[in-house]
Formats: sequence, C-alpha cells, structure tokens
Amino acid sequence: MQSDTLWVKKARKSHLCCWCHEAIEEGSRYAKWTDFDEGMSTSKLHPECFEVMQDEALYWGYDFEWTIGSYPRGQIE
Repeated sequence: MQSDTLWVKKARKSHLCCWCHEAIEEGSRYAKWTDFDEGMSTSKLHPECFEVMQDEALYWGYDFEWTIGSYPRGQIE
C-alpha cells in the first residue's frame, strides 16, 4: 500500500471526517490522507481520529478497513 499524509494547518472550508463523520470546522487542523493502492482515494480526518486509525492499521498490519462514520470521534469503540 502506498499512501501519503498531509497535515493541513487550517481548513479553508468545512469537511466531514471519514472516521467519525463529524464536521471538521473551518479554521481547524486536520489530516488529509491519500491512498494510491487501488486507484486514488482521499480521506480527511480529525487529528485524534487519524491517530486512532493509525493505531488500528498498525495492529491489523495495514489490512484495516472501516465504514465512514462507524466510530466515535477519536475512539475505536
């Protein structure tokens, strides 16, 4: 899997977090994660959601998938 993470200092507009499906408010910091594994897909996550996602990916050996909005903000359960 090839991916690239860009930490954006300030959101220019509101986005939805791909982990918790809550708003990433304009002016807040977020992680933009692009995956080039099977085509290109981009995810935007709150910093705390990105860190939990990274922990789960390490635990599962990067073979980890989730459904948008299936976890609470910054949590796995």
